[in-house]
Amino acid sequence: MYPFHICRTLVLKDFGIVYLLPLLKNLFLTGINLTRLDLHYLDSSPGISIEDIDFTCPLLEQLTICDSLLTWTHNPYVSVATPGTKKSTHNHEPWFCKKHNNISCKEIDHFRNLKRCKLFRVDYREPEDWEIFLRFAPILESIHLESSRYMTDGSFQSILSAKTLDKLEVWLCK
Repeated sequence: MYPFHICRTLVLKDFGIVYLLPLLKNLFLTGINLTRLDLHYLDSSPGISIEDIDFTCPLLEQLTICDSLLTWTHNPYVSVATPGTKKSTHNHEPWFCKKHNNISCKEIDHFRNLKRCKLFRVDYREPEDWEIFLRFAPILESIHLESSRYMTDGSFQSILSAKTLDKLEVWLCK
């Protein structure tokens, strides 16, 4: 066997979204656990699955996503708001993912090692998707967010009052 250094950083620019999950799965299955992932200018549809990144990159410490659409799995059994009405993130409903088979996710279930997250010029498939990292990353130290029409003072207050993030730096840009 030849000695080699396994890279734990992956930076993708203008990469086809259909290839992202197979690539991450292959890296994970071969024992390469990324600690840093940067995604720039990925196709908008169907969007970058935050849940798939969490599952295939369990040791991820740094995540940067720019100019892309983000999505999280939502419980198909939870009633959807009537078209034209905005679902309030202030009265938070449980989060669900494929990994837990329709059992609500808990804070310690996702992004256990994520310390730094940067989200620039991203769109979210669902209004609540911007909250994922604040709600789930238990040791998050720094998050850079660009304003979303779904972010409100009330949603930030709800998230931060439900969780202790003593070392968190939030960078919010318009």
